[in-house]
Amino acid sequence: PTAATVATAGLGEPQLFVRGNTTLYNPDGVVVTTRFVFVVWQGQSDHKPGPSTIVKYDRAGRAIGSVALEGRCDGLRLNPSTKKLWAVFNNDGLNGSPKRQPLLYTIDPASLAAVKYAFPAVQPHGGGYDDIAFIDGQAFLSASSATLTATGINDKPIVVSATLTAA
Repeated sequence: PTAATVATAGLGEPQLFVRGNTTLYNPDGVVVTTRFVFVVWQGQSDHKPGPSTIVKYDRAGRAIGSVALEGRCDGLRLNPSTKKLWAVFNNDGLNGSPKRQPLLYTIDPASLAAVKYAFPAVQPHGGGYDDIAFIDGQAFLSASSATLTATGINDKPIVVSATLTAA
């Protein structure tokens, strides 16, 4: 096999865009559009569940709206087909626990109106979902916190496709 070469480039000094506070902390997902920046503030820890807040900022860093949704948001992406934000919650999963059941919300970027989607009660990998990718109109989710075999191997699905259905 041929060895690959890796080029190293420098990064500029990071510049502050927004700052957290006592109610907005633990930032996670960021989505940048031509006009807005959306930031997920988890506002909780793995052991302290509560709402996550998705804040809509203008490109100068001024908050212009927010939506608080129950659970821990750990993935945020803009669906290029529908132009809606997709947010996955409760990546740890914990099958059978309604407070930690994986959830997905779609959010209208203009109004911040959210629609909640529930996954089946038990996931094929035993956990939740962490990240989202959109390819050719399809949505793919990465599985998180899988149940391992007795030898510590993840033999479960690691990527699943998702289709939204109305209740």
